[in-house]
Amino acid sequence: MNHKKLSALEKKILHAEKRKFSDQKNQLTKIFSGLFPNDGLQERTENFMLFYSRLGDDFFKMLYDASLPLTQEFCVVENVEEERK
Repeated sequence: MNHKKLSALEKKILHAEKRKFSDQKNQLTKIFSGLFPNDGLQERTENFMLFYSRLGDDFFKMLYDASLPLTQEFCVVENVEEERK
C-alpha cells in the first residue's frame, strides 16, 4: 500500500473507534442517570409506592432478598416481569 492509502485507512479506523467510544459513553451515561437521577441516589428521588403499587408485598421480599446489610456496595434490583413487557 502506498502512504496515502495507509493514511486514509488509519483515519477511518480512528473515526470508527471514536464513534464506538462515543456510543459506549452515551450508553453508560444513560444507565448512570437512571440509577443516580439528579446525581443522587434513586431512593432519594423515587417514591417506593410506585414500585409497591406494581409489585405488592413481593416488592419488600425482593428488597429483603437483595439486601447486603454489612457491605458498602450498591445492589441493582431489577423486575424481571417488567423486562418482559
